[in-house]
Amino acid sequence: MKFYRTLFLTASLAVLFAGGCETDTTHTFRGDLKKSFNKPTPEQYLAMTGSPNPDERREGLVGLAGAVKHPRDLGDALGLYAAVAGNEAEEVPVRAVAIDVLGRSQNALYLPVLVACLDDPSPRVRWESAVALERSPGEGAVESLRRHAISDAAPDVRAACAAALRHYPRPDVIATLARTLNDGNFTVRHTSHKTLVTLVGQDLGHEPEPWLNHVAER
Repeated sequence: MKFYRTLFLTASLAVLFAGGCETDTTHTFRGDLKKSFNKPTPEQYLAMTGSPNPDERREGLVGLAGAVKHPRDLGDALGLYAAVAGNEAEEVPVRAVAIDVLGRSQNALYLPVLVACLDDPSPRVRWESAVALERSPGEGAVESLRRHAISDAAPDVRAACAAALRHYPRPDVIATLARTLNDGNFTVRHTSHKTLVTLVGQDLGHEPEPWLNHVAER
């Protein structure tokens, strides 16, 4: 991502982080040397997100999010993370940071971005999205989570989707998780069972039929 794409955030970030900025205007050699050993300012982290080096872009995103108490406090700057998360041309580790921050922000505005990432070609991106959707649930994510819990090619993605479904005590979700009890991967089966117990409030075992019967009786 080119630096000019982040310039529109500079003014809002200046306001957001104004309380923590240096106000000293002296320019002694000793002062400049001391400052050089300090961690970057939010504005410097923002500039790093436009670096041609993906490691620096990743560090910029991490540092920018770490400059506030909670990712929700990033406000409009979350738009930058959404743009990075949805950019398939970006390096996967950089996108992973953006997705993680969006999930921890619990901002419903960016739910569609996280849902779209569940269909990404990269299994790492899909997994990060499923984990983020567990932290930041929304009804708009249910169908995609159900589909990937059953059919995603990556077992860890299926398991993460099964975990994220714990927020939705719906018959169709319970039926989906019952099906995943037959998954060939132990972690998927274990996670699905744990989620079912959470949703139903009782343990009906490790076979699909009792859970499906529970749904039919409702």
